[in-house]
Amino acid sequence: MISDEYQDTINREIDYANTHYITFTSTAEGYGVLTEEYHELREAIHANDTDAIVKEALQVAAVATRIALSLDNADTRKRSNCKPWGGNA
Repeated sequence: MISDEYQDTINREIDYANTHYITFTSTAEGYGVLTEEYHELREAIHANDTDAIVKEALQVAAVATRIALSLDNADTRKRSNCKPWGGNA
């Protein structure tokens, strides 16, 4: 189970991104951002920097969540060639 502190951090990251950037227009765009965050996480892991690892891991989680949320938009699904999701998160 994710801690309240980590969940709050992820939510703040999502809120910040939603305020400063548009919703992903495709899953490919989201993947590009996710890849960038992954590389930053990898660098933090190689540096054994605990604070940076936690920060970057939570940013990866936030971007992955934004990708999932962007698929609520029919245009994003169409551009990404994705069908509507029928589950509950």
